Amino acid sequence: MNATADNNSGRAGLTVGAPDNKMNGKKQSPPSAQHIYDRLKALYGTGKLLASFENIEDTFPKILSLCVGTFPFFTAVLIRRKLRTVTTSAWHVERTEPKRTGLAILRAKEAFIYLAESSAGEASALRDEVISARKIEGSFAPDEKAARGQDHYFSLPLAVDHLPAFGVLQFEGSQTLDEGDLEFVSALAGLFSIGIDRFHKMQMERMLRENEAEESLMKLSSVEAHVTNLEAERELREKFVALLTHDLRTPLSAIRLNAHMIQLRGEENPGIIPKLSARIISSVDRADRMITDLLDANRIRSGEELPLDVEHFDLSELVRKTVEELRILHGDRFKYENPVSIAGYWDPRGIRRILENLCNNAVKYGSPESAIDIQVARNPGGVELTVHNWGNPISHEDQKFLFQQFRRSRKAEVGGKKGWGIGLTLVLGETEAHGGTVQLESELETGTTFTVQFPIDARPRD
Repeated sequence: MNATADNNSGRAGLTVGAPDNKMNGKKQSPPSAQHIYDRLKALYGTGKLLASFENIEDTFPKILSLCVGTFPFFTAVLIRRKLRTVTTSAWHVERTEPKRTGLAILRAKEAFIYLAESSAGEASALRDEVISARKIEGSFAPDEKAARGQDHYFSLPLAVDHLPAFGVLQFEGSQTLDEGDLEFVSALAGLFSIGIDRFHKMQMERMLRENEAEESLMKLSSVEAHVTNLEAERELREKFVALLTHDLRTPLSAIRLNAHMIQLRGEENPGIIPKLSARIISSVDRADRMITDLLDANRIRSGEELPLDVEHFDLSELVRKTVEELRILHGDRFKYENPVSIAGYWDPRGIRRILENLCNNAVKYGSPESAIDIQVARNPGGVELTVHNWGNPISHEDQKFLFQQFRRSRKAEVGGKKGWGIGLTLVLGETEAHGGTVQLESELETGTTFTVQFPIDARPRD
């Protein structure tokens, strides 16, 4: 019997092998009531198993065990497509020759290529795929010798709702197959199509729910981390405001005290007025620097670039003068060998601010017994300014956020060193405004080195 049945798109929906009794002129005997009952019972059991199955590998052998008593077969092959993956599964009853099983798998693959309209890539992969067939339990033991040389098989497409076939179900019988066998196998194929399609949809829905749950969890974690960061930032701001209030009170108190002295003694002792006035001016300048630093740090935080007042000068000479002023404040701790003249275009106030903040940090957190080494040199990209000190290194964890506003190293917090936590923020902001970069290296064996690099000409380009 060689026949085809039309499928949805005009392609063959069925391939059948072996001559049938009608073609040989033999009259088929009608099936008995018990035989019909057994097949209906097998279909009912198949429907129950497919209603709640979790995987084909465990469920399919149970279905075949139900069918084997009412529909004697040697092999069963199931090929199915899920998205871009094609899976082949094969089963056989006892005493089935491996050669017969291998032939059944090859037939099923050819049927899938034809009935499911597989792509060239799928067809190639199927031909190269090696499948190990598994034995199923059942009461039927086929007579291999009696069936030798005969081909009795059905290959039916798996399809749902008039859509293109997504797979193939194939049975190979141990005797001549008739129309009743075809109806039974067609019913099985219909149940398999609905069950597998439903299973795949449930899997996709479960995956979508899991992905949504995972995304929700990630969003929740992100929100929690953001809230934690906000709380930490609020705490830092509160500490900063308290410290700022304390530090600003010092120059304001000095201004008030000196102004009061002028008011009380200025008339009787005019000679003290210039001295007290100088102290007032110095305190005002100090308060002004504090406020300017704070405003600039907030400007950097908001993503703005610091303005530059660029002029032409000798960088080496500026560094020398700044180091001399630092020696007056902190003693003779600074080592600086004045190199050859390095002239260029920069903002002198900004360069001074970079150097002062780096040197103040080195004094505050470095070893008091060791010198602070300052160097200036030309390099192929422009100019390099380095400040090196010895002492306990800055941890790699602290280095990640050391240039952030209000952030200080754990060593600084624990050690009780006073500071606003904006000095290195200003160093980074001034350096980037000059078109440069800042690098930090801190190890116990080599000490701590801040390296600032910027171009020889920081004038803005049109």
